[in-house]
Amino acid sequence: MSVATSLRQYLTVHNVSYDLVQHPYTGSSQFSAQAAHISGNQLAKPILLEDEYGYVMAIIPASHQLDYLAVDRLLNRTLVMASENELAGLFQDCELGAVPALGEAYGVKSVVDNLLFYPKDVYFEAGDHETLIRVESSQFRRMMAGAETGNISLHH
Repeated sequence: MSVATSLRQYLTVHNVSYDLVQHPYTGSSQFSAQAAHISGNQLAKPILLEDEYGYVMAIIPASHQLDYLAVDRLLNRTLVMASENELAGLFQDCELGAVPALGEAYGVKSVVDNLLFYPKDVYFEAGDHETLIRVESSQFRRMMAGAETGNISLHH
């Protein structure tokens, strides 16, 4: 696999310049960052949340953990982590555990941690466990223009 179909279409339609970064198979975003020789602060990790109003993708650096209370306060909702079955249904063109940190490509509202706007480049999963997408910070900001932003993570 390479780039998930929905993601590729989104990037093309929105004229996003990107590079593919291949790495050995990994099972987590933190290991993907290590395998690709990049900082976990540069790798955007998505966490799918839900409540009775629907899904929200929280996007944080791979080096951090989600601050659920901060997300709830920011969005004025009470969200919990969605199940793996729900992930498989929403992100059908992705391998389980390799969902791209770009909810908009899948019609999912996003909330992004402010820390991801500082690195020169931002990376995220392409839809499999061996490929990352690299975009310049300006491209990432443009893609996240419709997302809520805030301080929603804690350092491990």
